[in-house]
Amino acid sequence: MTYEEATILVTMHYILTLFFIGKRYFFSFKHTVFLIICLLINMSLIVLLHNKYLIIFFLLIYLIEWIVSSRYLNNKLLPLLFLFLKYSLSITTFYITFDFQKITKLGNVIPPIQLFFIQACTISVLIFITIRISEKYNLFKKLYLSKKSYGKTSFFLFLLLIVMLISNSLITNSNYFTLILFIVLAVIVVLIIVVLTLLVVSKTNKLNTDNFILKRTLESQQELYDFSREFQHDLKSLLIGIDSYLSENNIEEARLLLHKIGKEGQNTINQQYISQLSAINNLPIKASFYQFAATCEEKKIPFRLNITTDFKDLSVEIIDFSRCLSIMLNNALEAKLPGKENFFIHIDILKTEDSTNIIIKNPIGENFELLSIFQKGYSTKTQHKGIGLSNLRKIVNKNKKLKLQYSLDINILIAELIILD
Repeated sequence: MTYEEATILVTMHYILTLFFIGKRYFFSFKHTVFLIICLLINMSLIVLLHNKYLIIFFLLIYLIEWIVSSRYLNNKLLPLLFLFLKYSLSITTFYITFDFQKITKLGNVIPPIQLFFIQACTISVLIFITIRISEKYNLFKKLYLSKKSYGKTSFFLFLLLIVMLISNSLITNSNYFTLILFIVLAVIVVLIIVVLTLLVVSKTNKLNTDNFILKRTLESQQELYDFSREFQHDLKSLLIGIDSYLSENNIEEARLLLHKIGKEGQNTINQQYISQLSAINNLPIKASFYQFAATCEEKKIPFRLNITTDFKDLSVEIIDFSRCLSIMLNNALEAKLPGKENFFIHIDILKTEDSTNIIIKNPIGENFELLSIFQKGYSTKTQHKGIGLSNLRKIVNKNKKLKLQYSLDINILIAELIILD
């Protein structure tokens, strides 16, 4: 096989993988089109100029894909999963359809055109299997919960991938076909290690966050319980007062006192939230939460607030943070579809050692697509422009102190904005 033929086949592998897997999880549509054009230009240069050393441009495309996907996902390690996956699918296809026959000398050499279609079918089947496994076990969404960028680890893995690419090219050109199987297995092992590492980290982060939320929630509930006990004591005295008015046949005074008890009872229900909001030492943020609480009361949306910081010293511009908070709160409110029952909004604002995390949870519809929410124009509501989350991502991407995570837990959308100290 000539290097021109190999280039055409590899380009076909990469385009199929990029279109069906990359566009689905790791790139926007515009990014996908741009990268496909780069692959076609690279293939044309190699085929037309007959210079095998131009194959090195594949390494440049790998680097471009890593950078583009890292910016798109705001994660440096996750895009490497795609690069290893793309590479492993390609060399596995080569091994099944070409290298294995070359090593064992079974059958006749397959003509180039026939080999092209055989490899296209083979890698399509492998891509289909990969997508099915990912969808069945919800792998990408679980991996996306990983909150760290892992810059140094990602750089090391990227260098390892480049070494494997160069080694595979040298081995193939030197006809050491017995080592190709080792390369295939090595890539698959590294891919599995990356996936398992991300899954473990994701699960650990989720457990830590859930435990922290549970601890803070229990503390808030204990405070509410103590407050309720105090009110029950006062309520008993008020009821004795009503009984006294009724025994004296003073109906009007009893009615006024009963109205006061009802008003105090309503205040008691909201006291937990009011006391937390009053502790916020930042007027714009406090106003946003008061407006949100008022809207929930007006629309009769059950909500829960758990705030453990005063927002006194923010490491980001107040305008940027206020815009982010407003978009996230409005998005949660607008998620309530007509006729949808059992809707709620839970907000946990947690102060950790090195960050402040704003976590908003609300149910979503059955046809909700997590991977589409940041696309400009996407909205779950009709006659809605759907630009809020797109703008939210732009604000976060330009601010190094902000991180944004969206994930799904069954049918609960979890939005998390992280403010780094």
